[in-house]
Amino acid sequence: MLNTWLPLKIEDAAPLMCAGETTFSVIRNSKARPGGAFGTDEPIRREEAAIFIWRLVKFAMDAAPAQADLKRPVAPWASEGVQYVVSRELYGPEVEASGGKVDYKPRDPLLRQEAAALIDMMQQKLL
Repeated sequence: MLNTWLPLKIEDAAPLMCAGETTFSVIRNSKARPGGAFGTDEPIRREEAAIFIWRLVKFAMDAAPAQADLKRPVAPWASEGVQYVVSRELYGPEVEASGGKVDYKPRDPLLRQEAAALIDMMQQKLL
């Protein structure tokens, strides 16, 4: 469970901080937003949330990349994250699957209840 990580020793927190900085750098330097800047005053998109989750589990849990059959194209910088989140079924009923393809709606905003569900599912399925 996530709460078993607390309190963290500095040597345990370092990889998580590194994952956070790496994720922020990936988004900040991507073409995700005009000028390549992360939109702190804008809603987070589903593909941005997916890359946050992917970077966290990749660095903190040494997770391996995963593949999923997606219905819509994903930004190249977010592809690994969306593939991982979809392959692990870390999404709610707003994501639709038909004909073997999953419509993750990567460029849609992530709603507050969807974010809460994403964090809860990550905790249940991965930790």
